Amino acid sequence: KIYTDLLRRKQKEGAPAKALAPYAFELGVLKYNAKNWQQASKLFQAAIRGEFNQSAAHFYLGIAAFQTEDWKTATENLQVVVKSGTDELIPPAHLYLAQCYLKTRQSRGATDHLVQARDTAQRTLQDSSKTESSKSMAQSIFDAATKALVPLSKPQWFGSVSWIWGYDSNILSQPSTSTSSLTSSTGQGSVTSTLQAGIGYMTAPTKTYQLVPSYRLSTNFNLNDLARTEEYVANQFSLYITRDPLAETSYGLKIGTDLTFANGKGSGRFDYGYYSTIASIGPYFKQQLSQGANWGGELFWGPALYADDSQTTSADQKNGWSLSNQFYYQQDQGSHFWNPTLAFSDSYTYAKGSNNTNLAIGLSLSSLMYLNSKLRISPKLSFTRTMYTARSSDSGRTDHLIAIGVSLLYRWNARLSLVGEVNYEDNLSTLESSYAYSKAAATVGASYSLF
Repeated sequence: KIYTDLLRRKQKEGAPAKALAPYAFELGVLKYNAKNWQQASKLFQAAIRGEFNQSAAHFYLGIAAFQTEDWKTATENLQVVVKSGTDELIPPAHLYLAQCYLKTRQSRGATDHLVQARDTAQRTLQDSSKTESSKSMAQSIFDAATKALVPLSKPQWFGSVSWIWGYDSNILSQPSTSTSSLTSSTGQGSVTSTLQAGIGYMTAPTKTYQLVPSYRLSTNFNLNDLARTEEYVANQFSLYITRDPLAETSYGLKIGTDLTFANGKGSGRFDYGYYSTIASIGPYFKQQLSQGANWGGELFWGPALYADDSQTTSADQKNGWSLSNQFYYQQDQGSHFWNPTLAFSDSYTYAKGSNNTNLAIGLSLSSLMYLNSKLRISPKLSFTRTMYTARSSDSGRTDHLIAIGVSLLYRWNARLSLVGEVNYEDNLSTLESSYAYSKAAATVGASYSLF
């Protein structure tokens, strides 16, 4: 009551913001202790305007916002604290920031702030000039952060198995795992079944460098015998080497190889033979711009070898190499309906056969929708322009591929998820009779996590 009366008296006297700020701050602390978060927030804002004890005012303002589940306001104020240089407040600010990121499903940022909470608290404990009360609070924060980081301080295995059934109105002549632009349609529709399995190992992400080797197997079956030559067994091997994987800015190197076998090499229903080997190597990076907002990019180069090149005309051979890059912006703040990802990509494929050398430029937009704690839906729209400018057999070819789709994931329990997808593609080509096509597909299935 004393601070309330003093503040009102100063306000009636027309005192400037700087004169009001000390009273606003002290009254704000009282309202904060009484858990009157709204009134406390207004008073701390007055203290900040009056430039009084600003770091502490931002800290209390952030915690008040945290208590009311206003994660954006909490994060903004706590970020000010960690940049302020106020040693006693930096460790708890990092700890609360970690919780804000967890609440908005930003595990990367949460872990980063847990590491910083632990490290800054440890520096306080080792500083002989700090008071016992400061060290006591630092010890509590150090213990809490260290405990939360235990699962991330160990290497771990990961893996999954999925089985998906569906119908595709126009099977394409390449593996579903391929990102190559060298594809065409078969004109055959079929009920399809796809079995996928993957396993990998990741070293502790709290280390300076993280290694993530993995292997993924994918095989498909088309009920239509006329589409059996488009059945593949794809083996994907990859290794990611990432520096500072939990930092706001991380980067690394990816090495990958796809080894694929195709059906139809003989007269039997299941007669597989070697189809292709495609390798890639290159750098990537990811940077956190703000809470829930990231951008990143990648640049990969690699050779491609196809088994049937020796049986095709020189102009249609596909052996060669490709150079591709992608940049993306991703925003995920836990919104129910709008957590978009915008990506731009381009690739240059050089093939021994002039008919297959091409430049492709693409743009895609998708959004992740959290309808509830178990159900996620993601619509996607993409456009790709592919130019085959080196063709010798005709005047040139340009394709425009428009694709739209929706995928669904329902998390049944900690390991089992139900998945589904519906998509439509329309490829417009200047060589319409040979390369234009449209296709629709729908799939449903289940995915099971092994670990």
